[in-house]
Amino acid sequence: FRNIKHVTFSRSIFWGDVDFSDIVFDCSVNFNEVTFVENIWFRGAKFTGKISFNETSFNKGVNFSKGNTETVFCDNVTFLATKFSGYGEVTDFSSSVFFKKVTIEGHFQTKLFFKKVRAKSDVIFYNSEFSADSYFCESEFQGRTDFSRINVCDDKILCFCKVKFFDDLVFNAVRNGVIVKFHGTKFYSSVNFYDTELLRGTSFEGSLFCGIPLFSIEKIRETVDFSTSNFIYIGANATLAYTRLRHLMAEQRYHPQEAIFFALEKRCERKKYRWYHPNFCVSALYDWTSAYGTSIG
Repeated sequence: FRNIKHVTFSRSIFWGDVDFSDIVFDCSVNFNEVTFVENIWFRGAKFTGKISFNETSFNKGVNFSKGNTETVFCDNVTFLATKFSGYGEVTDFSSSVFFKKVTIEGHFQTKLFFKKVRAKSDVIFYNSEFSADSYFCESEFQGRTDFSRINVCDDKILCFCKVKFFDDLVFNAVRNGVIVKFHGTKFYSSVNFYDTELLRGTSFEGSLFCGIPLFSIEKIRETVDFSTSNFIYIGANATLAYTRLRHLMAEQRYHPQEAIFFALEKRCERKKYRWYHPNFCVSALYDWTSAYGTSIG
């Protein structure tokens, strides 16, 4: 598709298998309101212009993954009101590269694989529904990542193991039971879990938090695990964030992690004073001698 400015498949119905693998779309492409009844492949394809799949139905999922060969999206990508149907089927974006904004507001009946993806700009999953397990492992998100108002069916997994978030992550207003795994994940900017229900065990085991961790979780049934996580942001503006996490651990009666957040809270409070202020000196001595009581004995 070269020397063409725009290609549209709008409102088409593809009754059989469709294979666009390794094709270069050197133009904008419109797949809006298209129905794919059977399998559809875009493995190793390259899209240089804008591409839209708004109100599109994938009755057997869709495959953009081709092993280590990258599927490349050079411009904005939108999946608004998109249906990924077919229980037991797979929607696979693994190893794709997105150079500009990705907006996905879809209903995933299929399993979703978004593994080893490199997103150079914002990725938005606002208001999406996940009826099956979804995996984002080892991906890199360099722009803002937004999972606001998503809905996940009971006992389904959202797995973000070893993901790198270089900009803000927003994960709020999540409803229904969801198992969220952030094992070994690196958060290089702020994390926002405001107004969130986590009804199943959520784990941040071994994760790195470089920015302010904003948690205001409404309802919890099982433990939120921060074991072996590392919080390196210390500033007066983070005091309330660590206070909330301390209260969260206290509600769970997870006292070792409660003590860790108490120490982080006090270190942030200390930043309010100059080094020669008595409050600073007393706090620093308490920290130096016992890490605010966490290393006694």
